Amino acid sequence: MWRPWKRPLNSDLPGIPNVSFSVRSVKELEDAGRQVLLSLAANISWMWYNYAWAEGHPFNDRRVREALSIAIDRESIGTGLYAGQTTPACCYWVVEGNVGYPGDVAPSPYDPERAQQLLKDAGYEGMELKLYTFSGDADFADQPGLTEAIAGYFEAIGLKPTVKVVDAPVLRETFSTATKDQAQIDAAIAQQPPYQLAVRGSDTRPHSYRGSQIFYHSQGRWQLMKDPAIFDPILDDAANAFSLEEQHEAMADFHRTLANDYWVAPLLEAGAVFGASAKVQEWQPITGKPYPHNHWTIRPPQ
Repeated sequence: MWRPWKRPLNSDLPGIPNVSFSVRSVKELEDAGRQVLLSLAANISWMWYNYAWAEGHPFNDRRVREALSIAIDRESIGTGLYAGQTTPACCYWVVEGNVGYPGDVAPSPYDPERAQQLLKDAGYEGMELKLYTFSGDADFADQPGLTEAIAGYFEAIGLKPTVKVVDAPVLRETFSTATKDQAQIDAAIAQQPPYQLAVRGSDTRPHSYRGSQIFYHSQGRWQLMKDPAIFDPILDDAANAFSLEEQHEAMADFHRTLANDYWVAPLLEAGAVFGASAKVQEWQPITGKPYPHNHWTIRPPQ
């Protein structure tokens, strides 16, 4: 009766073989005569600046981080690559309705002229960049395509980007500092440029503390940032908060800090796409869930 997204990557729906059930699949589902049902804000994507905490590194300059974020036209990428089914993200790994969503942070504007001026002021016009990403629509649809689009916007403001698609563990090892000592970090930085960026995504989480702690706390498992003076106190407040309201306020402060100083560049929010036959009259997906669920809400036609 009901044919949902059975796997993260492919479907065996009649008439649409080997189609990825992502926000890019709306037309294929409609052409196959299926109802298209969306679970809003089920996936989110962002861009990381490697070694942004290291003194003297270009990404340690807020002007450079802001320039790279505002050089990206998120609306146009959503229209051209994702069939208009995405919205610009304001924050890292948190969407409206999640614990820690600040509600007062706007997505980065598209302002290539200001981006060029910021890079000129910082002394990094024409710098070389290497954008890392990996395949995996369960994390975010067509991350390689998203990364190529971002590289195009960087070229448009005079930068020199290349895109490298790697396995997910390679990307994590490249950007994690948890297992690197200072000598290894110094050696990695000494080999740059090109300066490293990562484009990746994830399904959204009702509570963003765990993912944030893993990547931003000095005791986190992967530690993309080594600036405990900024991030540890906020995340510790969230961890030690007694009530959900206190956790929410602490995590909202964390996401404001990331956004206001461009420590990360949020990219796009995307919904999960489900296809249903005419035998289903109504079904309500849960916002923020990219897999089939809420089966008890399925209602057949009367």
